[in-house]
Amino acid sequence: MQEIWGFFFPNVDTAYSYKLTTSFDSLSDMNQIQLMITEIKKYDEGVLYELKCDINEDIVDRYGIPVRDLGLFFVQDDKIYFIRDGAVKDELVNVETITDKGTLVCCEEGRADALSEEERGWHEYILADGNRREYHGYNTLVETGYYETFIWEEGKGLTGYRRGYGAEADALELHLN
Repeated sequence: MQEIWGFFFPNVDTAYSYKLTTSFDSLSDMNQIQLMITEIKKYDEGVLYELKCDINEDIVDRYGIPVRDLGLFFVQDDKIYFIRDGAVKDELVNVETITDKGTLVCCEEGRADALSEEERGWHEYILADGNRREYHGYNTLVETGYYETFIWEEGKGLTGYRRGYGAEADALELHLN
């Protein structure tokens, strides 16, 4: 078995339990979910995984809740890339395509935002603090911009995830139990 970088999940054959907080009324009685990790493809330079929540398909279909698939994650020796659009899975034929379509959400040294604080656009940065990495992305092009946060801890994997729109519309939070 290939050793997995310490910030990704220590055991990809295990379902991980998360506390769920959301603004979707249809999920108000659901406060625990399982996150499943599926290996999609191995490359010489890393492994592509898909992360899915075990939310009932009927709930997803009935309410149109975009919560079942967290997306694709390409894990390398010192980086994790996030591919938002799982529909591009068949296009990910090489590492260059993956890193072009993906967003760097975890790296050893962290990363500063390419935009200044006053500049409008898609802001993203990675905070590196000991055994913790935090990716923050947010859109300032519209008033109710989209935001997304991934919190990775060495030896644990994804310990926190948050996304939604301004004023907490369509908000979703996951916290590792």
